Amino acid sequence: MSGIESEDKNWQHIFKLIEGQFKQRDIDIFYRYFGLNGYNKEKGKDIAKVFGVSAQMVTGIVQMIIRELKKDKKAMELLRDLQSSYNESLMIDVMNLDKE
Repeated sequence: MSGIESEDKNWQHIFKLIEGQFKQRDIDIFYRYFGLNGYNKEKGKDIAKVFGVSAQMVTGIVQMIIRELKKDKKAMELLRDLQSSYNESLMIDVMNLDKE
């Protein structure tokens, strides 16, 4: 299995966990917040406007789903990899600021 196939399989595992436990509204909020499963990444305040909820509620929903994902070993590993990639991309952005 190639790395891409393995990653796709991991994402499918995460999506199945989320979609099996949460209401569609919460799922859509989570996917929009992180830009997952075909959604573009959006800010919490913009998501809140779309769903007619507060930005704090959006944050609470995202945190609730992450807490559930942390209970699953495979999901937790993928979340750690995502965090590491995110931190690396932030560092690249910061380093590129000096070049501008």
